[in-house]
Amino acid sequence: MARGKTDFDKLKSPTNEQYLLSAADVIGSIVALRGPRHVHLTERRAERDVVRRRVRNKIVAFVRLGGSFLRDMDKSEGKPTSSDKTSGKSKTSISGSMGQNEAPPRTFFQSKLMLVVRKWRGANNEPPPPFTTRESIFTFFGCFLSLLMLLYFSDAISKRNP
Repeated sequence: MARGKTDFDKLKSPTNEQYLLSAADVIGSIVALRGPRHVHLTERRAERDVVRRRVRNKIVAFVRLGGSFLRDMDKSEGKPTSSDKTSGKSKTSISGSMGQNEAPPRTFFQSKLMLVVRKWRGANNEPPPPFTTRESIFTFFGCFLSLLMLLYFSDAISKRNP
C-alpha cells in the first residue's frame, strides 16, 4: 500500500516498523476503550440523575419546612410581622439540636432559595387575554400573504438573474 517511489529499505527499517506497531496499538486501544467508556458514561449519568432527584427532594422538604418562615416574615424588610409581635411566641429552630427557642439566622443559601421560590410563584398577574377569532384570522392571512409575496419576489428575481 505504499507509493510506487517509496524506498522499501526505509519502509522496512526497524524504527519505522516500531512506529507503525505503536500507532496500531494506539488505534486499537482507542477502539477497545469505546465500549467501557460508553458504559461508564451511562452509569455516571444515572448517578447524576439520582443525585439531582435527591437534592430536589431535599430542597422541596426544606422549603416545605421553612414555608411558615417565609409566610411569617415581612417581605420588604425580613422582620417578623405584627401578628408575631402580638402573640409573643418565639419560633423553635428547625433542627432543635441547639435547644434554643428562636429561629436560626437566615443563611446565604436560605436567602437565595427563598428568592428563587418567590420568583417561581410569579407576580400573581393574569395572562393576557387571547386573540378574538377575527384577530386570529387577520393575523393568519397577513402572515400568509406576506410569505406568499416574498416567495413570488424570490421567484421573479431568480428568473431574471439565472
